[in-house]
Amino acid sequence: MRNLKLYEDWYTPPEYKDDPEPEEIGREIEHTEAQQLFTPVFCYDEKPHQDGRRRHEEGQPDFDVLMDKTPEGTLWAIRVIDETVPDSYKMLWNTSDGEMYVQDIDSVINLATDLFKAGDFSKGFDEWENEDYEKNLVRISTPSDVDYMLDYLYDYLQPGHGGYYGKSRKTKPLRPEEITRVKRAITALVRYKKRIEANTAGETNKI
Repeated sequence: MRNLKLYEDWYTPPEYKDDPEPEEIGREIEHTEAQQLFTPVFCYDEKPHQDGRRRHEEGQPDFDVLMDKTPEGTLWAIRVIDETVPDSYKMLWNTSDGEMYVQDIDSVINLATDLFKAGDFSKGFDEWENEDYEKNLVRISTPSDVDYMLDYLYDYLQPGHGGYYGKSRKTKPLRPEEITRVKRAITALVRYKKRIEANTAGETNKI
């Protein structure tokens, strides 16, 4: 048995040996759960070497959806493509291919927390557009804001959706667990829209 072990170690070609598991190195900017001002509603937790694909290759929507920790539970959209999340917020991993920055859920929540504290956000998508799309954090304030996000998610569910960069969606359809995740976010947004409409109706009745 000992000779067999030596044979396996010495003569097994490298391409047939298991790669070592990726290891977390750490992130430069990190907040504790108590310090984070948001929780995820629709947020993509990328992993190193996840099916050999990265977020943009899977046609992920431009925005994630977060809920703040206020009693109102306001929903927010945060833009997460085109390198809008700096590497300093991402987790650095040591992999068989070298060091790799990975954008996970904490990356997005920590960034949103700092953007909010700095007042660096738009109060709705109309304001975001009027400001030439410069802000990466947008408060979902009106029914039309909700519709803006719902359009993204409904489009994401379409079989031919290829995302911002590639056409991978056409040959790699969404996994069942991903479809479930999107539908949960849609349900949360629809409920939130009804709440906004009810509050707006209440304010109108007071006038």
